[in-house]
Amino acid sequence: MSQKIFVNVKLLMYNIGMSNDLKFGCILLAAGEGKRFGGNKLLTKLNGVPILEHILKALPTSKFADCAIVAADSKIFKLAGKYGIGGVINDKPELKLAHSIRVGIEQMGDIDACMFLVCDQPNLTRVTLIDMVDSYVSGSILSLSFHGKRGNPVIFPAFLLEELSNLSINENGVCVINRHSEILKLYDIADEKQLVDIDTKHDFRDCQTDK
Repeated sequence: MSQKIFVNVKLLMYNIGMSNDLKFGCILLAAGEGKRFGGNKLLTKLNGVPILEHILKALPTSKFADCAIVAADSKIFKLAGKYGIGGVINDKPELKLAHSIRVGIEQMGDIDACMFLVCDQPNLTRVTLIDMVDSYVSGSILSLSFHGKRGNPVIFPAFLLEELSNLSINENGVCVINRHSEILKLYDIADEKQLVDIDTKHDFRDCQTDK
């Protein structure tokens, strides 16, 4: 069973002895083709700012020893570069998300855990991302959630990175979570909108309405 972690981070750190000495990596997954959206959704402007840039602005880069974005469009690398984030190309898009995860992990150095972010969640906040890192328990999987419903981002311990690197073409991180549910913890938040990702034009219009 999963364990919920609530947002009283200072009390949580005191009670269970979390360490700020852990080294975190961060992989931003941005190589999707956007077929359901009908084009490159990450560069589509939401309230005057590209969807991707909402994530880049929220990302607390100082919390991560290594940070890389995996994409297939040079414009995405250029935008991420404005925020000091390097990138690696997914040169085999036919291998889907599994290959993006693999090449992203190859960019990581000596880390204790790694956060995986999708780049189409424009409502994610810096506070949430910081709190997830600060409340992470070594050796666990930590998933953002709303009332127990899991979403992204997810932090995986380093010992699972090899398993993530060896996902088959039709697998993703959820498969690894399900195989190791005994170490899953949920970081439960009160704002469901932070978990919303933009897959379609309808999702996009809803996010415009919400802003």
